Parts: sequence; C-alpha cells; structure tokens
Amino acid sequence: MDHSAETSSRPYGIHPPVRSAIHSPDRFDVDALRGIVCLSLASVHFFQMALRERAIRFAGEWIDYAVWNLRFGVESFLVLAGLLLAHNLRPRAGESISVRAYLIRRFFRLVIPYWVAVMLATANLWLPYFSGREFDLNGAHSKADYFLWNWPADTGHSETENDNPSPPPTAKMMLVWMSFTEDFFGMGSAAPGYWSMVTLEQFYLLWLTIFALSAWFFRRNSTGDAERLMKWMSLLTFFAGLAAGLWIFYRASLVGEETVSGANSLHVFNAPFKLTTYSFFLSLGMTLYWAIRNQFAQIPFFSLLLLLIVMVVYTNLSRTYAALITAMALIPICQGMRLPDWGVIRFLRFVGRYSYSIYLIHAVVGLRFLYLADKKLADQPDWWVIPLWLAAIGISIGAGWVFYWLVERPSLNFARRFEYRSSGRS
Repeated sequence: MDHSAETSSRPYGIHPPVRSAIHSPDRFDVDALRGIVCLSLASVHFFQMALRERAIRFAGEWIDYAVWNLRFGVESFLVLAGLLLAHNLRPRAGESISVRAYLIRRFFRLVIPYWVAVMLATANLWLPYFSGREFDLNGAHSKADYFLWNWPADTGHSETENDNPSPPPTAKMMLVWMSFTEDFFGMGSAAPGYWSMVTLEQFYLLWLTIFALSAWFFRRNSTGDAERLMKWMSLLTFFAGLAAGLWIFYRASLVGEETVSGANSLHVFNAPFKLTTYSFFLSLGMTLYWAIRNQFAQIPFFSLLLLLIVMVVYTNLSRTYAALITAMALIPICQGMRLPDWGVIRFLRFVGRYSYSIYLIHAVVGLRFLYLADKKLADQPDWWVIPLWLAAIGISIGAGWVFYWLVERPSLNFARRFEYRSSGRS
C-alpha cells in the first residue's frame, strides 16, 4: 500500500521529499481498513499453511468455513490498491503527469522492498536443506550447480509437504519472481500471498502503458489535459473491469456447485493469468475513487458495483462479499469521514501504516515461527492454536516494523525525490 507524500506542482525530476499536512484535503482515513485487511490476510495464510489441523480439532469443522468465508482477503487488498493508484494519479487542472517519473517512483516505493522480501523468502525455502534435510540434486553435480541451472516447474513450502517435499528454488526461479512473470511459467510464488503483488504490478504496467499512449491524444498547448485524459482512462478502466467481471461469471459457471466453498472459489478466480479475474477489483477501486472524490466516472463505478452485486447473488463467493463490503466502507471514507479515535482503531491504523512491510514479511518470519513452534509443541493441547496464532501475528507485526525502517522507509524516502507532476513552469 502506498504511503507516499502528496506531490506538488514542480517540473519533472529529482527533488527533496515533500511532507504534507496530516489533515490535507487530499488525504483520507484509510489506514484502519488497510490494517484489517493486512491482519486478515496474515491470519488466512497462518491457518492454511500451519494451523488448520490443530484448529479444526480444537474448534470443529466450522472454523474451516469461517476462515475461508468470513474474512477480508486479497480482493479487498486490490480494491484498496486500485483506489490508491487513482489517488496518486488524480487529475489536477493545468498539470501533466510523467509516466516515466511515476514508474521510477513506483519502482523504488514497491519493487525494491518486494525484491528484498523475495530474497528472504528464497533463503527461508532453502533453510530446511541446510539444516539436515536430504537434498536431491536431480542430475546436478552440486548444490551450487543445482541453484544456478536446474529449474523445477514449481516450488512450495516443504514443512507442509513431508511426503513429497518440494525442491528448493533456483536462481532462475528468483529471476522469474523478481520480474513478475511467474504466471507465464506456471510457477508458484516465493511465499504465500506474493502472487497478489505480481498481479498488482502487471496491472500497473499495463494501465500506465495505455495511459502514456493515450496522453499523446490529449495534449493542449504542449501540456496534457489531465482531467479529459483521466475521464478517458476511467472509461477504459470500466471496460477492463467489465471484461474481468464477465470472465468471473464464465469461470463460475464452469465450476458450478463447488463455488459455495471459500477454498473452491480459487478455481474461479485463480485463472492461468490471475490478472484476467482480479483486475475487476482493481478497476472497481479506481472508478470508486474517481466517482466519489473527482465527481466523474459515476456511471462506470455504479455499473461495476451493480455487476458486483449480481456476482454476489449468482456465485455466493466470499470474495465477492468481501469486495462489496470493502467498497461500501470506502465510500464514506473517500467523502472525508474520519473513524473514531478508539484504542482498537489506533492499533489498526498502526498496522495499516506498516501493512506493506507486514504483508511482505509475515509469510517468511510468521510461518517460520509456526513451523518451529509446531515441532516443539506438538504434544501440547489443541487450544494452543490460539496463543500460537496471536504470537505469529505479534511477531509478524514486529518483523514488519523492523523491515519498514530498514528497507521500506529508505526506499520510500528515495522514491519521494522523483516528482511526476508538472505545471509546465520552469
């Protein structure tokens, strides 16, 4: 999630970071919702990868349904991401936007921390093989040779696959992960949840490419007409969301009755290229922002919202319910509503502020803790699932805070030096 400071009307280039007022009319109180989504995503991954069997024995089968269906997930994350992308590129009279400068800013803001997290996740996947697990060279002459040249079709989390453990990742796999092309090679992610970052970056690149090409047609006196350009882009974004929504309906019709389960909803949304389905949620978030904050694109937004409501009724999938609730919550927030200053809200805002770092690190540090704790505490009663989950959440928040100050914050500060708006004045 983006925490960049607001930009000012300067020529393109590198400038010192600009700090904006906390109560700027350009800002809105979204951190608490971002914190809820972050904690929900981490909890789903902890349950799915490490706690499921113990939790079911302790609470019963209903807990499996509740975790999969009564939570916010990646769909809410993408609605928020779409809204923040529209916020960053909101039209301002007399200004034009440099896509090149914005891409450089996004690279340092999002990609550099992601690359560091991928390297940590790769080291985490190799850890069992350095601590005594039998290593199958699979034709390679050494571990170094395997790492450089072998290319398994997929990788997984070997602690959960004792009968048939996945091979460790290779340098080529790291290259695929870092280039956001894992969909093209049929590979899994470096860590649970990272695929959503891949989908987000793919959407960014496609959308900004179309934005840059469209800008050539909206020039007036050597400067771009930002408002007209954004209205055109809102129309294209609507058609992208509409196409993705219809694709979701089609895939749901193929799966049929299986779609009532949250786990089986993955068969609907996880198409070979996830962007083809999840771009619906990104488009919904972008049109929501334009409709509420910029007072245009109301028809595209409410059309996508109506499509989502029909999708809720037709598919009965938890992801559609979560997206609808997220969109409804964002409408008053975008209109300027501030949440009450309660203790729980302050905690959620804190988590939301560090949510990107927590998202990147929880699948490495939090899951590693749970795997180790499960081995040490295997004989403990099943109610230990509760303190284990709380401990994993706490450790992930702490690790995310450290990751933020060591990796994300320096990248953010450097990214803010790249001004992507220009008023045309020298």
